[in-house]
Amino acid sequence: MDAHDHVCAWLSVDLNVMSWSTATNMLALALDKAVFLWNAGTGSITELCVLSSLTGGSADDDYQSCVSFMPAGSDTSVLALGNTRGDVQVTSVILLLQVRSTQPGHSG
Repeated sequence: MDAHDHVCAWLSVDLNVMSWSTATNMLALALDKAVFLWNAGTGSITELCVLSSLTGGSADDDYQSCVSFMPAGSDTSVLALGNTRGDVQVTSVILLLQVRSTQPGHSG
């Protein structure tokens, strides 16, 4: 697979790599294997997590593919993270720690 094929394959994937929380005034952004938080109130940027630290290792083609704050009316300090392997992590952006995780084919 050459670079053009790799880019075309990447662009064909449905990604949701940004999410905004008005309650916390934070933007979550997934870039490759990492998720970053930008606090609009303070201007600070925090690396929330890196894919390999959440899943115990990752292949070169695994990356964070979805981030989403919980909807208004619920706990909007909670961020759901999804990767290309189908793993989902639920993380508190206030405590900066994972509170729950699931793997494909598993519930819980």
